[in-house]
Amino acid sequence: MTEAIERGKNPDRPPDLRTPRPEKPAGSRDRRRHERKETVLFLELSIYLDDGRLHHRGNAVMRNVSLSGALLGGVVLPTKSIPPEAHRIGIRLLEGPLRDQEIRCRVVRYIHREEGSEVALEFEGTETAKIEQLRKIV
Repeated sequence: MTEAIERGKNPDRPPDLRTPRPEKPAGSRDRRRHERKETVLFLELSIYLDDGRLHHRGNAVMRNVSLSGALLGGVVLPTKSIPPEAHRIGIRLLEGPLRDQEIRCRVVRYIHREEGSEVALEFEGTETAKIEQLRKIV
C-alpha cells in the first residue's frame, strides 16, 4: 500500500494516474461570517451561570476579533476553573471605543494548547450601537 501511495505522488507519472489534489467544492466559502482582525486588547471577563447569576470574574487578552465573535487567550480566573454547568461570558474592554460596555457571548469552543488555553466566543444579541463601535476596532 505504501508503495502505491508513493507511486501516486510521483510527478513523472502521467497526469491521469497521479493522485488528484483535493479541490474546494464549487460555491463553497470560508466558515467565518466576518473577517478577523488580530488584536492585543486587555479585557475583564465575567462568567454568568445559565440563570444569569454572576459566577466569577477574571481577565483575558483578546487575540482576534470580528463583527461576530472573538478569540481570547491569557485567561486568568480566580478559581482557575470554568463552571461545568451551562454558562455565558460577558467581556468588557479596558480601553478603546467599547470601554465600560459589556458584550455578552456564547462559548463556541475551548482550545487547549501547550502555551495556554484559549476561548472562542460568538457575540450574542449585540446592539447596533455596539456593533458600530466594534467596527472601529475591526
